Amino acid sequence: MLYAMPTFVLGAARNFKPMLWGGITCWICCLVSVYTKFEWDMLLIAFAAIMAWLIPDILWAKYKKATTVNV
Repeated sequence: MLYAMPTFVLGAARNFKPMLWGGITCWICCLVSVYTKFEWDMLLIAFAAIMAWLIPDILWAKYKKATTVNV
């Protein structure tokens, strides 16, 4: 839940959909973890981190590389 809010806000500020979806995924994983055992919570945290940080960062780097004009 702690990294869902900054991920969502940053995605909204940059108007970058993968970060918005990453923040929403973190909130969903947080809600699901209330009803699961501790072992599943660790998997949900890993999944949320991948969805919130890894995938949007890779896509953002590709976007920046594609929009950069070489002079």
